[in-house]
Amino acid sequence: MSQICPHCNYARQATDSAPDWQCPSCAKAYVKAGSALPPETLVQYGPNVDAQGGGLGKWLLILIALGAAFWFGRPLLQPASAPRAMAVASAEQPEVVLYSTSWCGYCKMARDFFAANGIR
Repeated sequence: MSQICPHCNYARQATDSAPDWQCPSCAKAYVKAGSALPPETLVQYGPNVDAQGGGLGKWLLILIALGAAFWFGRPLLQPASAPRAMAVASAEQPEVVLYSTSWCGYCKMARDFFAANGIR
């Protein structure tokens, strides 16, 4: 008995080499080609569509990257003479005031250390 494909209406011949469950013409399974159609209430959504305009996110990301590069690169842009000026200014010994008690052992050790090293 010859089988007719519900998809392409091909009548199967005795000489066809395709499996018995498959149409030799369109290569679809007879069960799938003859199955019922999906219900009409089935909602099929279209492909995702890229946004046409805007691009604000891209520019915001670039702005953040440039801001971060400037923020973290700022020490590299400052002149190198600033540490030398601070070193020259700190060559003088600043005035140190030691607040201590007469009964504290740590205060006594600090006074002895300052006296031994010539710190007034």
